[in-house]
Amino acid sequence: MTNKLKRLATSVSVIIVTAFLIRLTYAWFDSLGRPIPEEFSWETGRIARSIALAKGFANPYPGVETGPTAILSPLYPLLLSGIFKLFGVYSYVSYFIAILLNELISALTCLPIFYLGKRGGGLSVAAGGAWLWGVFPLGVIIPSTSIWDTTLTALVLITIIWATLEISESIRARNGI
Repeated sequence: MTNKLKRLATSVSVIIVTAFLIRLTYAWFDSLGRPIPEEFSWETGRIARSIALAKGFANPYPGVETGPTAILSPLYPLLLSGIFKLFGVYSYVSYFIAILLNELISALTCLPIFYLGKRGGGLSVAAGGAWLWGVFPLGVIIPSTSIWDTTLTALVLITIIWATLEISESIRARNGI
């Protein structure tokens, strides 16, 4: 492998951009000919709708106002409610923006995977792990078919693992500061 090709193959930014483009391509072809659901993302969407309509973190079930809920962690419904406020509750634009956000989050998951791999096994392991996630079929399919917090959960979880390992070896942690 030439040096230039090796640099490209092990570049985390190239991996992330490629992963994002693969996800966008899949989302595009997946959405052709498929009607957009009138109400999408199940409980998450209903909570986001409730937040966007100034009814609070509530009402996760269809057809009835159930009041405040703790069924989900708040981050993803808050992100989705922001999309609803800007682009309309359950609008076509909101649907596509939510899909785009999921695709971006899924592609960005390559970053902590890359740095965990680099830390544990070097540049080749890092690039291999990130490329595997970048082309992993479920990592490509789920973000475009399910507006749910799964992609954000994966990113947050792997980032927490990476950050924990980084902190455990920091000078401040070793000195007890």
